[in-house]
Amino acid sequence: NFIDEWTNMRRKVARKYSQLLEGVENLIIPSEYDNAKHVYHLFVIRVEKRDALLEYLNIHGVATGIHYPLPLHLTKAYQFLGIEKGRFPVAEKICNDILSIPIYPELTDMHIEYVANLIKMFYSKR
Repeated sequence: NFIDEWTNMRRKVARKYSQLLEGVENLIIPSEYDNAKHVYHLFVIRVEKRDALLEYLNIHGVATGIHYPLPLHLTKAYQFLGIEKGRFPVAEKICNDILSIPIYPELTDMHIEYVANLIKMFYSKR
């Protein structure tokens, strides 16, 4: 069925990104457990200097996103819990470090390599 086909295509894109970005300092890529498969609806990386990388990629024509700008406890929907900023420092830090890079089933190897090379160039200059 087409959902399985799209998922497999996304997984192929993710594998290519992972291979190309492996070993880049200041970068954490998604990983999988042996007993589970990721569908890669998004390809979210954790990076240092996220906002500078976002700007660099955008300048070079690469659309990026910050899909989770706030941890749940700081969203309006959960204000009623009264959880103050600083209570979950790891979640708060990760929200400042994450960046979604392009992933969709039809993404070509050329585009994947372009994005990965830009990321590598960004960090090699820092």
